[in-house]
Amino acid sequence: QLQGWFTQKMAEHLAARGRRVVAWGEVLEAGAPEGTVIVSWQDEKAGIEAAARGYDVVMAAEEWLYFDWASSDDPSEPLSIRRATSLEKVYGYDPVPSAIPPGARHHVLGAQCQLWTEYVPTPERAEYMYFPRLSAFSEVAWTQLGEGRNRSFEEFEPRLRSHLRRLDALGVNYRPLEGPSRGQAGSWQTD
Repeated sequence: QLQGWFTQKMAEHLAARGRRVVAWGEVLEAGAPEGTVIVSWQDEKAGIEAAARGYDVVMAAEEWLYFDWASSDDPSEPLSIRRATSLEKVYGYDPVPSAIPPGARHHVLGAQCQLWTEYVPTPERAEYMYFPRLSAFSEVAWTQLGEGRNRSFEEFEPRLRSHLRRLDALGVNYRPLEGPSRGQAGSWQTD
């Protein structure tokens, strides 16, 4: 109840200044104020419910879009909060789940990925965690919403390989498609 009251007060404050509240999906349980944008992070359930109830939604489902999760279950991956969200899994994500009623799909404003840094001590490690998954996410987010089921990883991979050459030229410490390099894996091993 306190969360609902606080969110309502913040919504009124922001609305008076021409702004909108953006809140994590849990606010639905506490009574989200009208006009709140819901960020569905734990899974897609809050986003599906919010869109069906007329709220605008940003899909950020952790299973697909949290890049603090490992890239694979390979033991040479750096220590991560959870295992694993692969490049292919990110690319296969559809930010407009079919469970959202057709008349409510317009409420999905887009998608958001994130990298929480409890296990990311350096900028180089952040680059490793982001790339190339951020490249896959970009195409997911830029694809016409709701048409993600038509994307093909096999068609994406050659474009990605071209992009990896750009990352090389920029000195970005991305994760190679075949897994961490010897230097990457060795530098992040834990005892």
